[in-house]
Amino acid sequence: CNKIIWAGDYDSLNKSSKKHLDKYSISNKNRLSQGFIIDEISLNENKNFSDFSVLLDFISVNTFNSPIFIEVFYGLGGRKDHEAANILEAERFISNLPFGGICYFHGGVVISSIEFTIKKANKMSFSIFAKSNISNVEISGALYSGNFSLERPSHGLSNKAKGSTIFVKPKSSIILFYF
Repeated sequence: CNKIIWAGDYDSLNKSSKKHLDKYSISNKNRLSQGFIIDEISLNENKNFSDFSVLLDFISVNTFNSPIFIEVFYGLGGRKDHEAANILEAERFISNLPFGGICYFHGGVVISSIEFTIKKANKMSFSIFAKSNISNVEISGALYSGNFSLERPSHGLSNKAKGSTIFVKPKSSIILFYF
């Protein structure tokens, strides 16, 4: 069963998002509705951590013994400090997963410690960055394909899909895939 988990202090919950959440949640507490389990974590606005960090902590406590895939809507854009915090929280989360995982931010960022495929990538431009100082990554289906050692932040800039599919396999660290 799919799960929708919402965490926050309601400061950025717009009318459209609230309507979507209400559509699926009825009582907003662990109810099965239209194939989704809803978990809502209400937070006080006086805190020194992000809503997203609470969400990731919740997932960590309730995780399974397999890789995790997280899809984030509205985690990029708006304030750059919030965007940076979300990306850094996702990196921290992925790096602590025993079986690895992927965090996909709609808007063009994938943070991953495991291999993944991008489909319908025709002529997609992308860049891959490493979380650590040196990271090895295998790329296929791109202008620059092969095994690469990303030794500095500017390695991995400006690649492009050659066909409809890009395959990316981090080999030694978490990578950030921007498209």
